[in-house]
Amino acid sequence: MNKLVLVVDDDVNFLNMVELVARTSGLKIDSASTGEAALVKLKSGKYRKLVTDLMMPGMDGLSLARAAKSQLPDLEVVLMTGSIMPDLHEQAANAGISKIVAKPFGIDLLIMLFN
Repeated sequence: MNKLVLVVDDDVNFLNMVELVARTSGLKIDSASTGEAALVKLKSGKYRKLVTDLMMPGMDGLSLARAAKSQLPDLEVVLMTGSIMPDLHEQAANAGISKIVAKPFGIDLLIMLFN
């Protein structure tokens, strides 16, 4: 079974666009609109990568990354954000995040994130 990419963002319109791009590109992804919902999905073990937004109500992307990596240490985590804070790279590294992607970004980068 090919493992999926889980995309997490509280912006439902963004998730719909991501799912459309993935589908038209022949890629299979799954999505969640909250960190808590993402953690429930991650328990299935069918994901190889987590792509999460930073700023979300409730559990933010850094907290989600820490919780996900404690469950699945080999899970690759990518952080998407529209606001790069001065110490974000250090915080992200401490949370087990391997890459930070600045929003907005193009479709080519989006497809690359799913591969």
